Amino acid sequence: MKPITKVLVVLEVFLAVGGLYGGFSLLNDPTGSALGMPLTALGGSLFDSYLIPGIVLFAVNGILPLVVVASEFSEMPWAKYGHVLVGMLLTGWMGVQVWVVGLTAFIQIVYLLLGVVLLALAAFAIPELKARRWIHI
Repeated sequence: MKPITKVLVVLEVFLAVGGLYGGFSLLNDPTGSALGMPLTALGGSLFDSYLIPGIVLFAVNGILPLVVVASEFSEMPWAKYGHVLVGMLLTGWMGVQVWVVGLTAFIQIVYLLLGVVLLALAAFAIPELKARRWIHI
């Protein structure tokens, strides 16, 4: 496994741990109080509880990164594109979250930056993109 892929795997495991914990917490308590998230934070959204966001968080930022990591260890040919998908979904998740409910916590910035880093590293890990790179590593 290349060093850049190892970094992707470590970052995706970190993301998965947070996604599984946060998603499970919101599924277990859709009011968000267990995580210190008031329901009023959902004021600009379509949701009146954290149940649906919890399901999405658990699946997209918890399960999916683990599937991609497992596919990397299994040397599946699509794994490199899975890293791109994880980065895109995380960046999109955080972008929509900030757009809908606003920038309410520092952790939003951390996860948004994590999504951007995952995207950038994934792009560098895909050999087919070598000819299009402006920066050579």
